[in-house]
Amino acid sequence: VTMVWPFVAIALSLATRQLLMVHRVFPYTALLFLLGVCLGALAGEYDLGLLGESTRQWVAIQPELILYLFLPSLIYADGLATNTHYFRRQFWSTALLAGPGVAAGAFLTALVVKFVLPVTDDWFLALIFGSIVSATDPVAIVALLKDVGADEKLGTIISGESLLNDGTSVVMFKLFLDLATGSAVTAWGVISFLLLEVGVGPLLGAAFAIAILVWLSRTRDVIIEVVVLICVAYVTFFTADGICHSSGVLAVVTGSLIMADLGKLSVTGEAAQAAKYVWEVIEYLANSLVFVLAGSIIGFELAIVDELEFLTPADLGWAVFLYVVVTAVRAVIIGVLYPILSRVGYELSWKDAVVMWWGGLRG
Repeated sequence: VTMVWPFVAIALSLATRQLLMVHRVFPYTALLFLLGVCLGALAGEYDLGLLGESTRQWVAIQPELILYLFLPSLIYADGLATNTHYFRRQFWSTALLAGPGVAAGAFLTALVVKFVLPVTDDWFLALIFGSIVSATDPVAIVALLKDVGADEKLGTIISGESLLNDGTSVVMFKLFLDLATGSAVTAWGVISFLLLEVGVGPLLGAAFAIAILVWLSRTRDVIIEVVVLICVAYVTFFTADGICHSSGVLAVVTGSLIMADLGKLSVTGEAAQAAKYVWEVIEYLANSLVFVLAGSIIGFELAIVDELEFLTPADLGWAVFLYVVVTAVRAVIIGVLYPILSRVGYELSWKDAVVMWWGGLRG
């Protein structure tokens, strides 16, 4: 029964992808989200048999399971697809946007949440929210840039920022969550937390990547090479996040970038081509299921309540206002950092800066 919903979700994603090949009138992920809302609402309102039962099981999934199931593959696939030559040239620009840029964006958003939105007066809760919405997820934008033949350098800095700011956002989220829940936090505790998250995670990712490179250099079996490349993403994430309690995101980002840069020296041409297509399929499935699942959860919750006390017209108005705020904050961050971005790496033009601002979507 459990497997009915995933296959229905995949069928919806394939039908959507096929329709958008005819005419791309709407973002792919947004359509999947809306379809997920409809599916969840139907499952909550009517008896859909096995599909309804399966949907109810999936909308009750533990958040940690979603994280462990989808995040490693999505991050690793993005890292493997990165042009490491351009990434190295753009590293400081990317790091500036993904580090101080995300932190400043989270703080500015938290200011609005605390002092303008009727949500919370707690600084730490506002900062938690700011850390969640400050990380970009420009999957659709990067795909569109490829379709229109835009400069790959621009696509690299946008996708590179997305890779790195995932780690920044998760680290900030964990820190502010500890502070919000009243955990005993000292200055040394914060420092050791950051060292563990930012230091140990990348080291673990690099260690796993080097070990896999050594293994792959000693085998020429395509099946082994492809399966190892798939498994290392999850093993790296589980080890860093679950065992060492460091940043699994930064570990996977580091490992995937090392594999993207040096993997071609160890992986055979046949395996590299096979792995490329396998990872594209994995990324497609994970991305599609995440958006349909998010929509299904919201649609189901809306359907099972008698009165929408938690979602009033005023709430919808505040949501639109918050979207405007987040977009404005992104413009401020890009504008403040532009004098530096225009002088380092490939020297960002003002037109590129506008694309980065408007393309800084939130996933």
